[in-house]
Amino acid sequence: MEKFLKISNPIVPGGFQFFNIEKVMDCKMSSATGMLLKFRNKSGAIVIYFTGRTADVTGTTTTFAPSPNTSNLLIDSSATFITDGVKKGDVVEGLGNYTTVVSVDSETQITLADYNIGGGAQTYNIWSDFSAPVTFIQNAIEKALQSKWTEPIYEVNDFPFTITP
Repeated sequence: MEKFLKISNPIVPGGFQFFNIEKVMDCKMSSATGMLLKFRNKSGAIVIYFTGRTADVTGTTTTFAPSPNTSNLLIDSSATFITDGVKKGDVVEGLGNYTTVVSVDSETQITLADYNIGGGAQTYNIWSDFSAPVTFIQNAIEKALQSKWTEPIYEVNDFPFTITP
């Protein structure tokens, strides 16, 4: 019997989104508010967009490299990275790109895995739970596969974010 995950989704006809659990090949974040699902034997993928998330830390860089994308240091003179709990592995969003924190050097400076800090002041967001939506879906799939359900549909009503068009 094929098994499907049913997630409340007000933007689709009927108000629910169905996923064939056994065909999910990849589930990952495509942005801070989008989750990409790829399926076996299907071309392309679908993206579920959602709202209801906020970054743990936000700010604007105050010191930057002389030309775009030549520094992996994020410096913000008004930041409190240590106090805010920023840690290695957190995800930083800036210039439309995503990278991870390699180290927290001081209250006002962190080192990033990639050179994505631009040549001018830019806003950034830091997420300690960037992959929370993916983790939620992966856990729901795991629970569904381990359950002793007799129907082909496993319903998930507690998706922690609001799905949007």
